[in-house]
Amino acid sequence: MPGLLYPAYQKFYSALQNLKRFDKENNFFDNISSLDSFLSEYRSTTLVMQKSLGDTEYKDVYKEVSKGIWDPFFNDQRVKTVHLHPIEIAKQINITIYLPGTNFDIQTKTFMVENDMPLSSLIDSLKVFFNKINNTEVFFSADFTFFEKDSGADLWEKLIDGISTMQKFMDDMYTRIGEKCHLCEE
Repeated sequence: MPGLLYPAYQKFYSALQNLKRFDKENNFFDNISSLDSFLSEYRSTTLVMQKSLGDTEYKDVYKEVSKGIWDPFFNDQRVKTVHLHPIEIAKQINITIYLPGTNFDIQTKTFMVENDMPLSSLIDSLKVFFNKINNTEVFFSADFTFFEKDSGADLWEKLIDGISTMQKFMDDMYTRIGEKCHLCEE
């Protein structure tokens, strides 16, 4: 039988599934939808837990464990995405070439919804550039960074920190409540 925390675990799992859909090769609208869904489900995890524990002896444990651990970024983004507008993101791509004895950045581009281009177009332009270099082999890296338009916050850093915080919170609550739930452990 599922335990008290099972609905919150379902929400957290759903949030992570939405984040898995986020992919740098998809178009901006798909990425924005994935992030909006993640942010909504992420924040809903704690709301569902509050509801599950509201009429139990564990509601004070919830307050104690959650006190001061949440980054306001997630609540602010949820309010924006649910009530105002989709998350506004920018994607930055930095291309670095590595040649014997040296390396250098050849291109840095920032894309928003308004000026996005398919990844295949960027690859085609890089092929043209690489063909102009008179080397048998050209080694390069492509570094993708996604950030929130208004604050400039690096989304990957925020998301990783937020997921770590939520996992620690969920683990602490599970330990403190002491109720065994096979489905939660899975």
